[in-house]
Amino acid sequence: MSNGVLTPRQRRFAQLVAAGERVGDAALAAGYSPKRPAEAGERLLRDPVIAGEIRMRMKERRELVPLDRERVLDGLARLAFEGETERIRLRALDSLAKHFALYKRPMAPPPRDPPQPPDYEAARRKLRERIEQIIAEREPAGPGEGDAAKPPGPPIPATR
Repeated sequence: MSNGVLTPRQRRFAQLVAAGERVGDAALAAGYSPKRPAEAGERLLRDPVIAGEIRMRMKERRELVPLDRERVLDGLARLAFEGETERIRLRALDSLAKHFALYKRPMAPPPRDPPQPPDYEAARRKLRERIEQIIAEREPAGPGEGDAAKPPGPPIPATR
């Protein structure tokens, strides 16, 4: 951890990271050990003073080059339709298509047949058959068996 004042190597590291360099490359270019530059860079990033310096430099860069989403999309659109070469136009179109997720959209599903209304009559027939089966299973097997114990039930009314 630094004591609040950055060394020239730390300052150079912060400058490179803020400019978009990878952490390991920035550590190596700033003069840190070539044996494990990524580890050195990660250690430097954990230092709050160095992290604050990186944030400050990134903020300065954003203010110098006001680049926002709309400007990038406008530039890509201009390149896509007015680019000098076909390769430039195709790459710009590809970037726009990726941005708007045109490659990820699923195709529209094929139209389905409209849902059919339920067949209530068939359901009633099945239910009636099942009720009659249950009643038949509960009735005594032979004549006279259990007739006194169980009075016959009312007849099942017919539907429509």
